[in-house]
Amino acid sequence: MKKQLRVLIVEDSEDDARLVLRELTRTGFATQHTRVASRSELLSALEGEWDIVLCDYSMPGFSGMEALTLVRESGQDLPFIIVSGTVGETRAVEIMRAGAHDYVFKNNLQRLGAVIERELREAERRRDHRRLQEQLLLVERMASIGVVAAGVVHEINNPLTALLGSAELALEALEAAGLAKGPAHSTARSELDRVLEAAERLSRIPAAMRWMRSTSAQRWPRPCVWPCTRSAGAVRSSPTTARRPRSTSPPRGWARCS
Repeated sequence: MKKQLRVLIVEDSEDDARLVLRELTRTGFATQHTRVASRSELLSALEGEWDIVLCDYSMPGFSGMEALTLVRESGQDLPFIIVSGTVGETRAVEIMRAGAHDYVFKNNLQRLGAVIERELREAERRRDHRRLQEQLLLVERMASIGVVAAGVVHEINNPLTALLGSAELALEALEAAGLAKGPAHSTARSELDRVLEAAERLSRIPAAMRWMRSTSAQRWPRPCVWPCTRSAGAVRSSPTTARRPRSTSPPRGWARCS
C-alpha cells in the first residue's frame, strides 16, 4: 500500500515539479500536492496542512532561504528539504544551518525518497517529545496545586480544631450554669449551635481537598520514564511504578461533578 504524503512544492518549473512527483510515486508515495512559486502563494498554502516542504533554491523573485524563513515563522514543524540543481555545497550547508533539514540535487533524485522517509520519522519523534514535555509540565503544575492544597488544609485544620473545642467547652459551661430554662440560655445555645454547624461544614473542606488532590493525580499520572518490557504481546511497566488504586469517592457531604 502506498504511503500518503501531503507535499508542498516550492518550485517555479512545472517540469521539475513533475519529475519530483514521479520520483515520489516510484518510491511508494501517494501524493497530495500543491506547487507554489512566490511569497504570496507560499503564505496562502501554509494555511493548509502538510507533511513536508520540497523547495527549489533559486527562483525568479523568490529564494529557498526566503521560503525557509516563511515556513519557520508559520510555527509549523515541517521537514524542509532543498531540491535544486543550482545550489552548491557551500550554499547548501548555509541553508541547512539556517534550519533546512537536508538537500537533494535534481540530478540525483534517487535519494529523495530515503531522505523524506528519514525526515518524516524525525518529525514524528519531535512531536512525541513535545507531547511528553507538555505532559510533564501539566504533572508539575498539578503537583504544585497539591502542595498549595496541603498548605491550605494545614492552615484550616489548626484554627478549626481550636474553634470546635472552644464551642463545645462554651456549650458545656452554659449547661453547667443552670440557665437551661431562661431566654438567655436559648439565645446562647442557638448561637453556639450555629457555630458548631459552621465548624462542621468547614471540617469537610480539608477532606475534600485531599480527595481532589488524589483524583487529580490519578487523572494526570506522571508519564512513564522507566523502561518498559514487552511480554506475550503486552506492555508491562516496571514493578516499581505499580501503585495501589485509591478510592475515587468524594468525601461525605460533597457531590461528584460530572
